Amino acid sequence: MATKIMELPNGGAIFSSPAIAKDNVVFGSGDGSIYCLHVKTGKLKWKIQTGASVLGSPLISNDTVFIGGSDHTFSALDLKTGSRYLEI
Repeated sequence: MATKIMELPNGGAIFSSPAIAKDNVVFGSGDGSIYCLHVKTGKLKWKIQTGASVLGSPLISNDTVFIGGSDHTFSALDLKTGSRYLEI
């Protein structure tokens, strides 16, 4: 049986697999947000609101988070701050 190490009070189910890089865990949520948490403490580092559920799994490369959403957008985000580099 798995042991719960953190809990996030978000407004939707989490369907995506998380991406982990350095001390960050990033995932999308059914509440329309992309979350970045500290991998050991679970502390929220940043949260980005999108226009719809985020069901796809993120990819992290060179401190950039790539993720698509149900709002038909694809975003490239700064891993440290969540700032958008690109949205198409």
